[in-house]
Amino acid sequence: MLGPDTSLMRYFAYGSNMDPAQFGCRCPSARFVAVAKLPNHRLAFTRRARDRGCGTCDGIPEPGRDIWGVVFDISAEDMSRLDESEGCHPGRPLNDNAYVREQREVCRDGDADKPLRVWLYFANRQPNPPLPNAAYKRQLVEGAKVWGLPKPYLEELGRIKVA
Repeated sequence: MLGPDTSLMRYFAYGSNMDPAQFGCRCPSARFVAVAKLPNHRLAFTRRARDRGCGTCDGIPEPGRDIWGVVFDISAEDMSRLDESEGCHPGRPLNDNAYVREQREVCRDGDADKPLRVWLYFANRQPNPPLPNAAYKRQLVEGAKVWGLPKPYLEELGRIKVA
C-alpha cells in the first residue's frame, strides 16, 4: 500500500481564498479537507491589496479569539502559484513580501483534539491600511457561507466595516 502523497501541501484559507471560484482558478489541484479554526488570532485588515486597492485579510495573535477558515490539500506547484498571487517570495527579505507563508496548527471542526498542521499566509503589515471594500467583504462572507463556517463567525464577518 502506498503512503500519503508527499507532494501535497496542506493550506488554510481564511480570506478571499475561501471563495471557491477564486481559489479554484489559483489552485486547480485543491481538495477540501475540513473546516477549521486558527485559535488565539483575530481577523484584521493590515495591508492594502495591490490589485484591489482595499484592505485585505491578516491574522493577528490575540488570546481568546479565533479565525475560522477552510483547509485544503494542494499540489506543491499550486502552492508556488499561490505564493505568487499572495506576493510571497520565500527566501527574500521581509520587505520584498506582501505576505509571508508560515506553518501553524489549526483545529479541525474547531476541536483542539483534532489538530492539523497547515501552511497559511500572514501579511507584512503596513501603517494605516484602508478598510476592505464592499466587494471584498462580500467575497469573504459568501465564501464563509459556502463552507458552512459557524454562525457566530459569519455574524462577526457581517459586522466588518467597509470603505
